[in-house]
Amino acid sequence: KGRGSAVGAVLGLKSTDDVMSSTWGEESSKPRLFDTNAIQGRRGSMPSIPVHRTGTGCALPLSADEAYYWLWSRHLAAGYFDHPPAIAFLIRAGTLVFGDNALGVRASGIVLSLPATWFVWQSARLILGDAARARLAALLFNLMLMTAVVLLAATPDMPSIVTSAAFLFCLAKLQASKDGRWWLAAGAAAGLGLLAKYSALFLGAGALLWLLANRDARAWLKTIWPWAGGLLAMLLFLPNILW
Repeated sequence: KGRGSAVGAVLGLKSTDDVMSSTWGEESSKPRLFDTNAIQGRRGSMPSIPVHRTGTGCALPLSADEAYYWLWSRHLAAGYFDHPPAIAFLIRAGTLVFGDNALGVRASGIVLSLPATWFVWQSARLILGDAARARLAALLFNLMLMTAVVLLAATPDMPSIVTSAAFLFCLAKLQASKDGRWWLAAGAAAGLGLLAKYSALFLGAGALLWLLANRDARAWLKTIWPWAGGLLAMLLFLPNILW
């Protein structure tokens, strides 16, 4: 009951029963996890999330990790002992605008949460082919505890999740449009992801596995586009490799 009220408050509902009632009620012939019709009139809840994220970012003191990465931002380089450089540059950009305070350190994550949400929303729209479920995907993306923490805290995970969302969107557009130029966009997202966190290599590995396992996707291997995208990713990652 308490958890339902908490989630409902974020959604702008009295409780999650407003969303779930028609899902599990007597009027429903087929049980579904979410009734997307119940959130059609709740679009106003999305704009409030960045506002709450900004307020929280200002109020909470920096963690030890965030202070550590802030020190990096005072000494910009192409790489550091345990991570690529993206987080240092993002913190530096935020502190140049807002100063050396909690908001300045976290500003980039708050701003980048907007395109990350857009990427998830559009990816879901392309993959699911359902506008209501795409909006629900964007909402649930922001309500997940992991996402809420990662997009607020100034750590390498923040740019990593943003670039991962961008990579997913590029592949969704590629699948929908059959336009090979989207491989270049995917390569750019992957390269920036590698500058954020080395685990972005798994994105490239997943895309390669898809190309090998899917009969229709294997046709791309006979074109220049995926190879050009991979080369672009490596070129963007090159400064860190040379470092």
